[in-house]
Amino acid sequence: MTTGQTSSSSLSTRISLRWVPDPAFENTDTIVLSLLGWYVDLRVDKSTGKIDWAIAGQRIVDSQEPLRVLFTHAIDSHNAFEAVDCGTFTQLPNGDDLEIGSMPRWDLPGKPVREEGSLVGAGGEGG
Repeated sequence: MTTGQTSSSSLSTRISLRWVPDPAFENTDTIVLSLLGWYVDLRVDKSTGKIDWAIAGQRIVDSQEPLRVLFTHAIDSHNAFEAVDCGTFTQLPNGDDLEIGSMPRWDLPGKPVREEGSLVGAGGEGG
């Protein structure tokens, strides 16, 4: 399923993450399950197999064209409960989605919100 479809559920995997202006990378196996306005985002560190970040909350569609989604942090393993990620999704010709948005950098002091880009495997939007 892609972000352009109107379904109440999706399962996606993240291919890469890019903190602007740094190059893209992927150090986690990340899956996101979205269901009826809620989501669970689980990121497992590829080198250790330990949970890097676990987030769950509301998935709020802010606009359809372009698709812009807000992700609250009702549950957050890094205690960034006040954070709201936002992303605008564009479907690529191969079926993957490019997400451009912002989210907290929990790995930096103060967890500052930074601009990011994610490539999401064909299957739907991430977080």
